[in-house]
Amino acid sequence: MKPSQNDIKILEELFLRLDISVKSEMNNNEEDFITLDYLNNPDGSIRWAWPASSRKAKFLQFYAAGSLKARILSKLLLVLSVLGMSRFFRSGQVKLYLTSIDKHLLMQCLGHDFALFTGTVGPNRKALVWHNSNGQANFIKIALSETSGAIINNEKETLNRLDPLELRSIGYPRIIQYTKSRLEISDVRDNKHWRENELGVAHLKAIAEISRKTAGEARIKEAAFWHRINEANNRLKNVVDERLPVNLIKKLSLLIAEIDQTQHIPTALYHGDFTPWNMFVSDQKVQVYDWELSQSEQPMLWDGFHFIIQSGILIHRESTNDIIAKLDEYIGTHEIQHVIDDKKVDASLHLNLYLLSNISYYLKVYSRQQEWHMQVYWLLKTWNELLSISLEKKKILSQRQLLCMDIFDALQPVPYAALKFLSRNAESIPEQSDIDLCMNEKASASLRDLISHHPFTGSISSSKKTFMNNYMILLKDSGLLSVDTIWQFKRTTVEMLDATIVANSSQLGKNGIRIPSPEMNFSYTWLFYLLNNASVPEKYRQQFRNFLPEEKARIREWLRQNFTIDSEDFEELYQYRLGTKTIVMNTINRNASNVGFNKWKNRLNYYWDSFSGSLFKKGMIITFSGVDGAGKSTVIENVRTQIEKGLRRKVIVKRHRPSLLPILSAWKYGKEAAEQKSASTLPRQGKNKSSISSMIRFAYYYFDYFFGQFYVLFRYVWRGHIVIYDRYYFDFINDSKRSNISLSPRFTTWFYRFLVKPDLNFFLYASPEDILQRKKELDADTIKALTEQYLSLFEGLSGRYEKSKYIPIHNKELDQTLSKIYDLVKTRA
Repeated sequence: MKPSQNDIKILEELFLRLDISVKSEMNNNEEDFITLDYLNNPDGSIRWAWPASSRKAKFLQFYAAGSLKARILSKLLLVLSVLGMSRFFRSGQVKLYLTSIDKHLLMQCLGHDFALFTGTVGPNRKALVWHNSNGQANFIKIALSETSGAIINNEKETLNRLDPLELRSIGYPRIIQYTKSRLEISDVRDNKHWRENELGVAHLKAIAEISRKTAGEARIKEAAFWHRINEANNRLKNVVDERLPVNLIKKLSLLIAEIDQTQHIPTALYHGDFTPWNMFVSDQKVQVYDWELSQSEQPMLWDGFHFIIQSGILIHRESTNDIIAKLDEYIGTHEIQHVIDDKKVDASLHLNLYLLSNISYYLKVYSRQQEWHMQVYWLLKTWNELLSISLEKKKILSQRQLLCMDIFDALQPVPYAALKFLSRNAESIPEQSDIDLCMNEKASASLRDLISHHPFTGSISSSKKTFMNNYMILLKDSGLLSVDTIWQFKRTTVEMLDATIVANSSQLGKNGIRIPSPEMNFSYTWLFYLLNNASVPEKYRQQFRNFLPEEKARIREWLRQNFTIDSEDFEELYQYRLGTKTIVMNTINRNASNVGFNKWKNRLNYYWDSFSGSLFKKGMIITFSGVDGAGKSTVIENVRTQIEKGLRRKVIVKRHRPSLLPILSAWKYGKEAAEQKSASTLPRQGKNKSSISSMIRFAYYYFDYFFGQFYVLFRYVWRGHIVIYDRYYFDFINDSKRSNISLSPRFTTWFYRFLVKPDLNFFLYASPEDILQRKKELDADTIKALTEQYLSLFEGLSGRYEKSKYIPIHNKELDQTLSKIYDLVKTRA
């Protein structure tokens, strides 16, 4: 494979910085040459080069073989090189011509045993040369840009600063030679060295020692690191780069604003890129190189944070939760706790300062890079989640708001469109609103993976159909978020709009959210309500009214072309009219997506979705018990509303029984008259004391419970609905007098075993004084006795039926009662 002209230029520049002139073509002056083997980067450019005659594979000096796979690969390449078989793995060869004088200089400078690394593309690009002259292995760093020249100079200054410290637990390179564009340093490796991908005792001792020996103090607002954070953050706000996550930058600003800049913190010198690939462990001493990013007077503990986070993301591919656990473990180690206690370090504050500094610095670097490698996206995702955890701890935003922000940041590079989106930004989405996203099925699966592993996700339930997926996310703070991902816009058996066109029409707004083009935005919303026999709600009408004249013109043109509808007055279109729907349906039915094979495919998919949705969706049964006046009716109505709006589940409220059979008096007075008579009669007024009569009445109602439970399961629960009982079978146990029955509680309790156990059972109670203020239907002694009986019953049932929850709640403050109940319902659902 022939190298590109750009690769040749880099090689020529690299040797020129060593005061050696080489050319890719021979002319009258060049009478000698060297041949280099090389290996390419994934993009085809030269990465490593070495003398073709060498059999030592010294290019592996640049390879951080930390994992088992990497170590096996390096051993294989070494063996092939020793056997003279580099042709099996090299990407190609390049011949470079030079004068005899330059050839002599090359041998004098590098010898026969050397390797080149052309550097990582970016503003900090520098080349590396490893060579072994006279038995001494050294590295030469060569600046290929002004900024890389500055960081090489910074490394030189830092290495000179380390010498007087007499460090025992840290080894570092010695300066051999320095000029403005290059730095030659010793190789820190010895005969016994290895890489460690986990933060061990040797690393902890190194961090603790350098913290103690370079300790200082700084006021945050006066510190150089704080000025760099603010400078980078202010610059990021003005960078126009759609790759940069909008909400990540916003979170940086929010966290900066929350830090008390007037406080003093302990500082120390830090390495800046303290990671497994920049060090070796040798006899419990950490040999650290690449001190280019080092700074003095930085927040303490920095290097440990960096090691854990960078290796967790780039080597171990750990979740944010795993990284947080390792950070906590790091802070709790003996070595670091000694530093924290001695220097009075606020570990949480120092972690936040690390995040602010590191993230803002690298975002600035990435904004200058034309191409991003996959690892950049890994870093951005974890950084986003770490910032979310910090902001949630400070109660700046809720878990739901932060998850919404992280979702839209993760989707920023993906072709998608947010549907019916009215909020200003991700964090202002109302609590009761869902997120509807148009995207392809593959992107939907990736989104599920992101949500599943997010540190705030408690549990996630997925409901998949042939055209969409719904993710119902229960957060760890009991918040709830519903996300719909749609890859085919369907109304029953017809496709109403091409989802691919809608997704591809979207543009990224300043709020970091991709919104469809005006005509696609209007079309989806209008068709959604029209085909569901409804008028467009006012909130969407107002959004469309705010469109610019040229945007409205594009909508009118789209309506004319697609539905031959020519209307200057959108207000007419907002109102549901059967005639308009007929015109639209006639057009849609003629589309290619709804004729021939596609027509039957759509029908089969619709029938399957209907069948599987009713077959596999599980609802639940909830019961509320309590004496009259305990507040059941108010609580049930509020819970019903919360479930319908928050969980998007249909709720069926039943009084006392499944009610397959009417109340007994209906046989005498008729159903309506009996119900009216029952409602107007105070409870517990029956005079029945007969055991036989009580047995008959109980058998009648128990028959309703036993057979009615199957009706409730089939009709409601197994279709995903939630059934709420206002009172339940427990009344027959504790308060059978209410049903004009006089039987032993032990007798009625025994029959409970044959009934389906509700998922959640709530017993609401209050003090007799509070109840009597609400209702005067029972006396204080009766209220107290019934309350004690219910509490005893629920305690006994809790121990007997573990899958069914029996929860007594003191209903004193309605908001607290509702919050507790709804949290339990969400978790169970």
